[in-house]
Amino acid sequence: MKINGKIVLVAVATVSSQGAFGLNEKVRGDDLTNLPWSDLSTSLSSPELLLDTSPADYVAQCVPEFQKDMIDRHHLNLLEAPSGLCTNSLSSGFQDATPTQNVSWAEWWAEWGHLTSLPQDNLPAWLDPKNPLYNIPSKVLFPANAGDASAAVGFAKQHNVEISIKNSGHHYMGASTKKDTLHMNMNKYKRYATINGPSECKNTTIEEVFINQPCNLALARGRQATLRIGGGENFNMAYDAVKAFNEDPQTSAKYHLVGGGSGTVSPMGWTWQGGLAGMTGGRKYGLGVDQVLQVEMILPNGLHVRFGPTAWEDSDYLLYPKITKVSGECNENPNEEDESLWDWKVCPDVDFDDLWFAVRGGGGGTWGVVLSVHVQLHDYLPMEIVTTPVGAVALRLLRGEVVPQVFQVAAWEFMIDFLWNPTALGLSDDDSNKCGSTLMSDFFCYGESSGANLLTAWKDFIIAKNTTLLSLGVSSALIDDSIAGSPNTMFADFPDQLLATFQAPEGTQGPHDDKAIGNEKPEITPTPQISTFLLPKKCILENREYFLEFFALIGQTPVGLGSFYVAFGVDAEITNDQTTSVSDAYREAGVQFMHPLNYILPEFDFVYEDIMSMCYDTENKDNFPPIYGSNHAGATLLGPMKSNWTKSCPAEWTLEQRESDCISIQEAIYGTKLLGRLEGIKNTVDPTYMFDCYKCVGNNRVDAMESSEPTEGTSSASSMQVFFHLILVGALASIL
Repeated sequence: MKINGKIVLVAVATVSSQGAFGLNEKVRGDDLTNLPWSDLSTSLSSPELLLDTSPADYVAQCVPEFQKDMIDRHHLNLLEAPSGLCTNSLSSGFQDATPTQNVSWAEWWAEWGHLTSLPQDNLPAWLDPKNPLYNIPSKVLFPANAGDASAAVGFAKQHNVEISIKNSGHHYMGASTKKDTLHMNMNKYKRYATINGPSECKNTTIEEVFINQPCNLALARGRQATLRIGGGENFNMAYDAVKAFNEDPQTSAKYHLVGGGSGTVSPMGWTWQGGLAGMTGGRKYGLGVDQVLQVEMILPNGLHVRFGPTAWEDSDYLLYPKITKVSGECNENPNEEDESLWDWKVCPDVDFDDLWFAVRGGGGGTWGVVLSVHVQLHDYLPMEIVTTPVGAVALRLLRGEVVPQVFQVAAWEFMIDFLWNPTALGLSDDDSNKCGSTLMSDFFCYGESSGANLLTAWKDFIIAKNTTLLSLGVSSALIDDSIAGSPNTMFADFPDQLLATFQAPEGTQGPHDDKAIGNEKPEITPTPQISTFLLPKKCILENREYFLEFFALIGQTPVGLGSFYVAFGVDAEITNDQTTSVSDAYREAGVQFMHPLNYILPEFDFVYEDIMSMCYDTENKDNFPPIYGSNHAGATLLGPMKSNWTKSCPAEWTLEQRESDCISIQEAIYGTKLLGRLEGIKNTVDPTYMFDCYKCVGNNRVDAMESSEPTEGTSSASSMQVFFHLILVGALASIL
C-alpha cells in the first residue's frame, strides 16, 4: 500500500547541498520557520506526526517531573510527553547543558548542584521560556515508518535543514536535542521486536541472499537466533520480546539478549556508543556493538540502506569470526508501507565497510537515521546473583560493624584475581567472564553454578589465608560468615529481575503500562558528574599494590562500589570482529572507573593525575590516547589540559576556555588517530553536516594540540587516606 506518492518527490530532491547558506551553514531562526513545512507534513503517513514546538512546551511538559520528589520521579513520564522534547536531565534542554551564561562549572555547581527537586512556586528565572539558552527544536517529527523518515531527510536535504534524533533522551551529553533543527523522535516508529519477536536460524538451509544475511552471520558465530529491533523501541520492549518467546510453551529453545541495565534506554544510542552490558553477560559475550548483525538506515544523502558483513574468516583466538567484507543494498521505494514489496537493489557508491565501522562505536545521531538493527541472541543460561566479598564488606561497614583493614584488602585481592587473573584462583577466563555488573557489590552470573563457583573460589582463597588473618586480629566468626553465602537463583534472567525491582509508577499510562522500565531517576543538573576512565587491565595488574589500596578505600561504601562498572572480559579483545570503532581502550579495559569531577571533590584530583601517569601514554604529543568510555560520559566532561595531560580540566575556567585549552571529549574517547579516521568518514557520509549532534564526531573539530612536557603525577598513601576518610561516610552518594 502506498503511503503517499509525494514522498518520492521529497526524498529524491536534488537541490544543491550548498544552497544559499553555504556548505555547512544551515537554515535557522525565522528562515527555518518560514520553510514550506506543509510540503513535508502532506508527504507523511499522517500530517499529525509533525509538530510545532517551543521552550514553552518544554516548561509545561518536562519541568513538572523535576518538581517531584526524587523517589516519585521517572523517565517514563518524560518519554511519554506529547511534544517529544523531554530528556533525562533538565539541564540537557539548554545549550551546553547550562541554563545560565558566563559561569564556570564550579560556579554552576555551587549554585545549582544541590538541587534535587525544583520548587513548586517561584521557579528559577532560567526556566523562563524566553531564555535564549534553550536548546529546543521548533519542529518535532514522530516518524511511523521508513517513508516518514525518508521524507524528513529528503526535505532537510532540499532546504538545508539540520536534523537531530532521539529515542529515549538518555544521552548524558545532550546530543539528542538541538535548537533550530528538525527533530526526529523515534518513539512512534514501527516496533519489530514487539510484533515479531526472535527469529530462529537453526535447522534451516540459509540461502546466500541478503535477506538472510543476519542469520548467516549469526550461524557463523555459533548463534541460533536473531532479534530485529525498531529504531523507536527501548530495552524494555526488546527484553519483553525475548522473555515472551522463552515463556511460550510452543517454543523449545530459549534465548538471551545482551543489553543495557535500564528498560527506558534505547538499544540504538546505547549500542552506537559501545554498549556496556555488565549485568547481561557482556564480559562473556562482548559489548553492544559486538552483538550487531545488520543495520537499516536512512543516510544523509537520502538513501534507504541495509548493510552488514557478508564475508568473514574463522579465528582460533577470536570468539567471533573476523569480518573481511561488508555489503549493502538500497531500497528504491521506502514510501511503500508493505515491507515485502520493498525494492532492494545494488547501491550507488556507498562504502559500506566504512559505514559499518563508523556506526558501531562512533556514536548515535551523527551518521543518519537508524530505522532498525538485527542483533544476535545467545542460548539461554540460568542466572545467579551473588554478593561479592567486597560487597559483603561494604554492607558490614554500612551497618557500623568493624572490619579489619587486612580483611578488606584480602577481599580486594580476591576480586582483582577473579576479574583479571583468574588462573591464580584455579579458574578459567570463562569462569570469570560469566560474572559482571554495573557495580562491584553484586554480580550477575550466567550458567549453571556460575555464581556458586565464584563463592567457592572465595572460600578456598580465604581459608588459605586463615592462619595469617587470625594472627592479624581477624575473627574466625568474620571469616566463617564470609563463606556462608549462596547464590540468588530466583530470577530466570535479567529481565525478570528488572521487572521485579523497577516497575513503572502506579497509574502510568501509555504503551509501557507496568513494564520493567529501569532504575534511573531524571536529574536537574547534568548527569553523571564523572570522568569515565577505562582503566586498563594491564595497568591494574602492574600497579597491583596501588590499586589494592585504592580499591579497598573507595570500596568501603556501597556507593563507592558503584564507581566500578564491571563490563569487560578477562581478554575483551576476543569478542572484537576487527570492524568496530570503539577505541582500543574498551578492548584493553579491566573496568570503567567513575571518577568524580574536580568541581565536586577537588581533593580527588590527585587520583586523576595518578591514573593518567600510570595507565596512559602521555609522552607522544602527536597522539592523545583514548582514556574515557562513551557510555555514561556527561555534558561537563572533557579530557585533561592540553598543556599537561596529567592534569584535569580546571573547573574554575569558563566554558569557552575549557573547550579551547582542554582535550575535547571526542578525542578523549576515541584518541587522536581513531577520531581522525571517524571524522574522515563523517565528511564523506555527511559532507554538509545534516546530522551535527552536540559533542558527536565532527561536531567539534580537533585542533592541533599544543606541545609541552607532561608533569609527573604524584601519589601518596597518606593523601589517599585523608581524602577517602572524607568520602567514606557517603559523600559520593549525591553524585553517582
